[in-house]
Amino acid sequence: MKPSIVTFACLISLIEMEEVRISIKLSNQQPVKSTYEKVIYTEQLNNPLKSLKVVTNSRCAAVCTATKECRSYNLRKIDDDKYNAVCELNGPSTSPPTPTSDEVIYFEKPDYIYYMPMDWIRDDIVEGESLDGRIYNNAILDVGQVDQGIYLNGLDQWVDLGNHRHECFGDLQLCPNGYTLSIWLYIGPKVANEMYYFSSGGQTGYSFGVALRWLSGDLSSWFSTRDEIWKVSHPGEKGVWQHIVLTWKQVEGLSLWINCTNVETDTVSDTRNVQTTQWNNIVLGRPNNNFGYYGEAIFDELIFWDKKLEDERIEDLCVAYDTDRYSTPRCP
Repeated sequence: MKPSIVTFACLISLIEMEEVRISIKLSNQQPVKSTYEKVIYTEQLNNPLKSLKVVTNSRCAAVCTATKECRSYNLRKIDDDKYNAVCELNGPSTSPPTPTSDEVIYFEKPDYIYYMPMDWIRDDIVEGESLDGRIYNNAILDVGQVDQGIYLNGLDQWVDLGNHRHECFGDLQLCPNGYTLSIWLYIGPKVANEMYYFSSGGQTGYSFGVALRWLSGDLSSWFSTRDEIWKVSHPGEKGVWQHIVLTWKQVEGLSLWINCTNVETDTVSDTRNVQTTQWNNIVLGRPNNNFGYYGEAIFDELIFWDKKLEDERIEDLCVAYDTDRYSTPRCP
């Protein structure tokens, strides 16, 4: 399996407060991207700029390059081990200079808000990064697209991710930068006109939020605020792994991506007026307002961002996943 290249951008400041953008490329097969932030107490470098060290906290080998804004500098890898890779910016110089003590340490943080790999269940809790879900009626792990996924039988099993009305994940009006949800689905053979996979309230005229469901043979998603609603749908498939990405921003509308292709976009909303709701939890496998519909599927790799991802980032995300469902994206 060939490693994919994911680019991270770091921003450094010269003593005159002129900004120089540096591109750090990591040989990275992991689908979750990280960004780098400057430690507050090392805000400036001496002038002229001598050295920049970036600790990546990655198991991947680092290949460091400078963007066109910083052509007079060269980046070279100076140290790494199994868990750590350090890139250093040196220059300007025609030959690799000796590193100086002038350095700015960056730390990495994920660009997502919540990530659930669906690989661990402990005491009826499926565990994720900053997000856990309670499983009901003995849902189990099964073979996922990446390692394991959680199988819901479409009869009575579901996962409760909790109440998130206080944040973007649960209320689109708290998403000034948009909303993105990524999930792998293996839809089972259950035959029903209406089946649900993800719901925070978008399926009903008495609530607001997001819904991802099977409706009359289509994979359908509704995004709604108190005042507007957007709808997308595309012919659905069963018995195959599908990478589903939903992106939304109020001024740009709702887009449905399936397997790296934008298959449907709704840029014109319909008006509505729903100011309150009693259904606030986010659930997998059924609508969040009733127990009348379920969805049979294996769920894997749920990731949420409180922003609308650019097309290029979605394509990077797609490339990062291995097409072999029995292998796990890992660094060499």
